[in-house]
Amino acid sequence: MIKRICLLGIMIFSLVLPSAAWSKTYKVSPADSSVDFEITHQIGFTTGIIPISEGAIDADEKTYKLKKLSLTLDAKGINTYNEDRDAAATSADFFNTEKFPTINLSSVEISEKTLTAQVTIKDITKKVIFDYKLMGTGKTDEGKAKTLVYVSGKLSKKDFNLAYNVTDENGQPLLGDDVDVLLRLVGIE
Repeated sequence: MIKRICLLGIMIFSLVLPSAAWSKTYKVSPADSSVDFEITHQIGFTTGIIPISEGAIDADEKTYKLKKLSLTLDAKGINTYNEDRDAAATSADFFNTEKFPTINLSSVEISEKTLTAQVTIKDITKKVIFDYKLMGTGKTDEGKAKTLVYVSGKLSKKDFNLAYNVTDENGQPLLGDDVDVLLRLVGIE
């Protein structure tokens, strides 16, 4: 009986070890990573970036699959390359960064090429589906393990109560509802 239990334990350990040995946790490097967004504005686009405060990437080096992703973004640092627009974006009409200084993303389900994440903007949390690609792993100049992940998707402003808008002379809203998001994440072990 004891032999069977020991044998079963060894078998389970040998099945779990290979996947655990290849999975690593990387700390997102804010200096090397970016969160970019784009939204229609009038008859053009407004683009910008949101700084990353911190984050973590769990990845399987053997299969190039993402296991887990979490990010905290600095909403106060939104940059649309226009000071007046930045002031409007951080105001109570949009992100209300005095009350809600961060935006959070945490994966809840990951498949071959998509990840479902809980995204929290202001006091609203919604599930959002993103496409992702784990680009590979390598080494930094200092010899530390490194990985690169691209994540892309769309957020609806209305889902997060970011409903402020102005209209043109014909009553048409100047801002679109959908926000395209692209995360370029560099993780360092």
